[in-house]
Amino acid sequence: MPSDTKGMFSVLVAMGFLAVPAWAQGSPDFYRGKTIQLIIGTGEGGGYDLSARLVAQFLPEFIPGHPVIVPRNMPGAGSIAAAEYVYSVAPRDGTVISIVQPTFLLEKITDRSRKYEPEKLSWIGRADQSVVMGVIWRTSPAQSVKEATDKQVVIAANGPAGTSATIPWALNKMLGTKYKVVLGYDSSALMGLALRSKSVV
Repeated sequence: MPSDTKGMFSVLVAMGFLAVPAWAQGSPDFYRGKTIQLIIGTGEGGGYDLSARLVAQFLPEFIPGHPVIVPRNMPGAGSIAAAEYVYSVAPRDGTVISIVQPTFLLEKITDRSRKYEPEKLSWIGRADQSVVMGVIWRTSPAQSVKEATDKQVVIAANGPAGTSATIPWALNKMLGTKYKVVLGYDSSALMGLALRSKSVV
């Protein structure tokens, strides 16, 4: 079960229509007294959620005017719901930023109907670097990728655009593994609960 904390280039902070010129000029008046919404593209309790809330706690110290940053979870379709909201609905005045799974870039390439254009977003940075990993329960019928070519392994995933789904699907196509992906988990915390309850293996 690839964790949502282990994206292709990890936690991306943040995507949004920030007033970059005003921020770059260092004017403390632009953000003084304002509130910034930090839209989190996954559910509560997972790696992206925890990282985003950590960022929300400390990022204001580095923004002139020191605005308050309020985290808001918006899970759905592997962060696609958050990406579409930020691009198409949220105010474009620098008061909304977002943290999403990096696979939303690939989703736009494969589905041009998605309501966002990644190249038109203002990119701030990322919180850390990480590698992609997966875990299975000790009672899983397959304990390695090689064994998974012979035995089916049920994998928890958030949405079809997230790494928790795309990586097992890719392994099925490239290596002939038999991973069965169950979609619908909003965060790695819920995936972990499913793992422990034996809903997935």
